[in-house]
Amino acid sequence: QLGDIADVDIPRREPADVVESLVSDLGLSETVREESLRSFEHYRPADDGSLSAPELAAGAVFFASTTIREPIDLEELADSIGFAPANVSDAMNSVFVSLCRRLVRGEIAYEECSWTADLLESDHIAEIGDPHTGRVVAAAKTYIAGREGEHVDEGTLDVLLGNE
Repeated sequence: QLGDIADVDIPRREPADVVESLVSDLGLSETVREESLRSFEHYRPADDGSLSAPELAAGAVFFASTTIREPIDLEELADSIGFAPANVSDAMNSVFVSLCRRLVRGEIAYEECSWTADLLESDHIAEIGDPHTGRVVAAAKTYIAGREGEHVDEGTLDVLLGNE
């Protein structure tokens, strides 16, 4: 690594700093900023460290925008960090899966999740991410439905049971 050879500190931007820049540069709402930063409070990155700070930030912004139903242009978001749209989608899926898994395991307080009501009302579970993401989201939706005394829709059951 250059930092080791040259004995200098190479500054690295944190995902939260990138979120601030994205919100400003793309003219996104304060709510998107807050929800993006809140997702970092609960997000646990994969052990492989496969996401860079810009990818993670864009994934969190995409997740927040999707959750609060604020339109966002995926191409523009991806261009603003210099990555392909697929990278941003993968990062959003990583954030979403991490949050859902932590919710179901009881590591995130249900009452503190602003996105749970939207998830419960969603009919698009099978369309979210790859099959793994869909199954994790379906499990979270089932958990939320149980807490709310609601029934799980047929599409969610199909995903959980592998009938995608």
